[in-house]
Amino acid sequence: YPVFFVGGNEKVIADEFGIKYPILPMSFLQVNNQIKHSIYTQILSNISSNDVVLDAYSGAGLLSAIMAKKAKQVFAVEIDPSACKASQELAKLNKIKNLESICDDVKNAVPKILQNGKIDVVVLDPARKGVEEETLLTISHHSPKQIIYLSCNPATLARDLKILCSEGYQIEFAQPYDMFPQTANVETLVCLTKTKRSFYGKPTPTNN
Repeated sequence: YPVFFVGGNEKVIADEFGIKYPILPMSFLQVNNQIKHSIYTQILSNISSNDVVLDAYSGAGLLSAIMAKKAKQVFAVEIDPSACKASQELAKLNKIKNLESICDDVKNAVPKILQNGKIDVVVLDPARKGVEEETLLTISHHSPKQIIYLSCNPATLARDLKILCSEGYQIEFAQPYDMFPQTANVETLVCLTKTKRSFYGKPTPTNN
């Protein structure tokens, strides 16, 4: 449907962690800025300047761009063409050279990216259905030192964490966030690190 502007600006330029991004009338916008800021701050605290990051389910690329400001390289994977295009435009707007936006299904793109080079951190932010088991197994097989999982569904999060923990990852941090107060919905952020099995079968952190 056509969008008509009676008055004012066609778009608003917002700023998040030093990243400028446009907000259009039909754009998705996370309205709870305080909680969003807390989540992104926690994610950033787990990323270093030497990390190569794979951001799966990256949407319009705001978090990808924010991480690219700190990380060595970010690969952003998104299946929706319009969102992927928005991510590419966001990188241009902010003159970010180390962010590569890939328009593809996560289950197809992730194995290729992992095979082509070392990934230090994988960020997962899937829809309510969670991540396909095949994708989780592929990720764990390549042993990134850290997996950051942001979930909007505790049930599928628990299912996926069980798989990752059985594949040699341990939970270092888990925090629910009340993104939508007075509703049954909750966002949960979990950070996992790769472990190795000791002689006695107890998991010990790896030093990647």
